[in-house]
Amino acid sequence: MPDESGADENSVKLLDVEDITGLLRPNGPVHRVLGNQYECREQQQLVTREVASAFNDNAICLLEAPPGTGKTFAYLLPATRWALTNEDEQVVVSTNTINLQTQIAYTDLPMIQRVLGDELRVVLVKGRGNYICPLRAETVRMELAQGALYDDTGLATLLAWAGQTRDGSKSDINFVLSDEAWEHVSAESAGCAWEQCQSVHCFFFKARKAISGAHLLVVNHAFLFSCLKACPWDSPGGGDEAGVLPLGRVVLDEAHNIVDSATQCFSSQVSNLGIHRTLQRLRRAIARSATLAGNRRGETRQALLDVKQTIPGDDIGKLEGEVNRVFDALAIAVNFARAKRLTAADGHWAELRRDCAHIKAHMKGLSGHIDTALSALDGEGTEGVSWGLKAAKQCLQGHVEAVEAFAENGGGGELVTSVRVEKKGQDVNVELSTAPLDIARHLRERLYNRCRTVIMTSATLQVDGRFDFHKRSLGVVRNERLRDRAVSSPFHHREQALLAMVTDEGLTPDVKDEYVHRLAEAVWDVLTAAGGGGLVLFTSWTRLKTVSDLLAPRLLAMGITPLTQGDASRESLLAQFKSDQRSVLFATDSFREGVDVVGDALHLVVITQLSFHVPTDPVFEARSEAMERAGSNAFVHYAVPLAVIPFRQAFGRLIRSQTDRGAVVVLDSRMATRAYGRRFVGAVPTCRTVRGSLETVKKAVEAFIHRDT
Repeated sequence: MPDESGADENSVKLLDVEDITGLLRPNGPVHRVLGNQYECREQQQLVTREVASAFNDNAICLLEAPPGTGKTFAYLLPATRWALTNEDEQVVVSTNTINLQTQIAYTDLPMIQRVLGDELRVVLVKGRGNYICPLRAETVRMELAQGALYDDTGLATLLAWAGQTRDGSKSDINFVLSDEAWEHVSAESAGCAWEQCQSVHCFFFKARKAISGAHLLVVNHAFLFSCLKACPWDSPGGGDEAGVLPLGRVVLDEAHNIVDSATQCFSSQVSNLGIHRTLQRLRRAIARSATLAGNRRGETRQALLDVKQTIPGDDIGKLEGEVNRVFDALAIAVNFARAKRLTAADGHWAELRRDCAHIKAHMKGLSGHIDTALSALDGEGTEGVSWGLKAAKQCLQGHVEAVEAFAENGGGGELVTSVRVEKKGQDVNVELSTAPLDIARHLRERLYNRCRTVIMTSATLQVDGRFDFHKRSLGVVRNERLRDRAVSSPFHHREQALLAMVTDEGLTPDVKDEYVHRLAEAVWDVLTAAGGGGLVLFTSWTRLKTVSDLLAPRLLAMGITPLTQGDASRESLLAQFKSDQRSVLFATDSFREGVDVVGDALHLVVITQLSFHVPTDPVFEARSEAMERAGSNAFVHYAVPLAVIPFRQAFGRLIRSQTDRGAVVVLDSRMATRAYGRRFVGAVPTCRTVRGSLETVKKAVEAFIHRDT
């Protein structure tokens, strides 16, 4: 079997499954390290056993473990022991969210090191664009002093931070930073001179060097799939991140997000605002060259002065004008639809292809001019201009590739082409997108075929009590290496949880203002019945803000603190929510995951609307049509399962310990009145349920939360 780990299979040392599972037994090593924090759970031991066996057997494993299982710790124990035992095999752990990635690297793995008693080397791997380049920072510092750059984007603050940071990572910044300022100093690949500065001063080089000596590499799904895309199994080439990760043994947590993450990674996009940003970047580099020329002499001065002549402003303006014409016309042609799929039947293709060819020709011509200018810029003191020009050229090349992918597809086949129109401030962004219709093929070719072990785990991998839906979407239906396992919840939901569903037809989602006001009153009723401690989840930012604004004054008057996503960072909101038992957090679907609140701070989860995909979303629409052509009911076998998964995630926020108690209230009447609602109810642990009017639900919530019934 293909494998990139570099290990000889005959030299692999297998795990002692009973020994690794024994670490979790009462009074065992984990218990001794964690003390009162630890609660022995049979389900956690089952997860550890399954993962250890999958490592031993070179298996692909789908593993569902409900909230409260201790899943992360359970899979990290065998993954870590494997990497420690087999020095030639590193293990990659990938998550969908930054929160879990950080928790694993800085909380869970240090504790596991204490449990195992061995030195454990862990690296949190990030893309190169996340690091500052000291050479570029020093160049910017000099050019600021010379007047070649102006500090109108916070460069001075950024440079002060650059002199103090320990890891040079963008995540270390605690002040507002503009994209333009970061562009000046980022260690992006364009013009990178890291081969000349492989020293303690290069943060990116230090981070990449640390990878080779690590036991475990912690990444996010986006980075993992970018590495897979950069270096296909059958290609010796590769992009910027090719070969960064040793893809022999991989654990993917939050695995219900794999399809979306991979689809995004293997898609390509080009937009009018993206091209305009590139041209602005190019103009800044040209202006920088003219200013710097005043401080230089001889050939260097002339080369800097020639940049403006070599890269004519008229050519930049022509490309800009062509982009405006084409993208503005396209927005009108699709009637400013937020997202519209283009198929071979549309009459836009012939004209679109011609327009794309014109734009591509302009961009290639501009790239040629940049090459000519760069060939003369090899003197001392021209580095800043060279980096700016190379970065602009790299962006132009990316735009050319995306335009080609879009135009060559022709609105059919294995790719989904679409136009997305979105208002951003005073601007209208028009994006051309090309996405894979079938992501399973990419996963088979680039992940399963090259990895000895692939663990895909989540709290929500089953639909209707089976793994069939994810097996199909992940492309492992007929894979002989596949094994699947679901462990039960460690909690007693019959006694701990209430699921309440309204039947009022007035609470069927609608776009009318009357519905939003009815929804706000319904949210008010259940929040006051619970007395705070509520997480209210929305599928729409607009509805979130409207309901939050309507209820905030009334909640404050009752002594309940309203917290709204967007008013502060996620971490800050969750910290305040956990500390204030009479608070309410209004949030979008993103808070269905990664929210772990134990105790009275959270005893109510309100789901305002079931998370059905928008039927006209281009990728969803294309995949639905493909299923219908294959003879399958897309609503039953695709739309409903996709909506059940986030519902299960939201339900899982409620009960996080043996002493938690609370209610999940669904204010979408379709759950109680439509036949498919049974699939949602059946997807969560068996608990007390009530269906009825809003008044009935309100009374049931109040009784369950405030009385011992």
